[in-house]
Amino acid sequence: MLGLYALLKTLHNLLIATWLGMNFGTFYTYRRLRDAISLATLDQISGIRTMLDETAEQADRDPREIRISAVINTCIQSTREQARAFLRKNLMGYFTMPFYEASLRRCRVEVIDGEVPDAAVDSLALAGQPEWARAHLGAFRTAGVDVPVLAPT
Repeated sequence: MLGLYALLKTLHNLLIATWLGMNFGTFYTYRRLRDAISLATLDQISGIRTMLDETAEQADRDPREIRISAVINTCIQSTREQARAFLRKNLMGYFTMPFYEASLRRCRVEVIDGEVPDAAVDSLALAGQPEWARAHLGAFRTAGVDVPVLAPT
């Protein structure tokens, strides 16, 4: 019976999530798990890191105790053009959902001529050959991501 209770408590903790649509993307906190960022540009991730660092210091906490996980849409193809084209379609799907559309607009991601521009794709995702994706992952780490969560698309 204790095993079932522990399982239900774990599921309960996973389901109790506080979703905050902040001005710099979708930022959500899972109770007792970790903070995560989804659909935020590199600049916005950097802003989140700065905000968390400043807030931690005000609370006399070590800022690096607060680790940021980021869900990064990832598409590996033989060319960047193929990968970007695929992710462009994927990102367009988010514009059909009001919550995500608002989040992307706060990220200053706009649809131009029915497509998400290359610069926006590169700021939100990893799209290209394996070597390029590995190198670009460093930009997410530099922006403040401690734990990149690659979401293959």
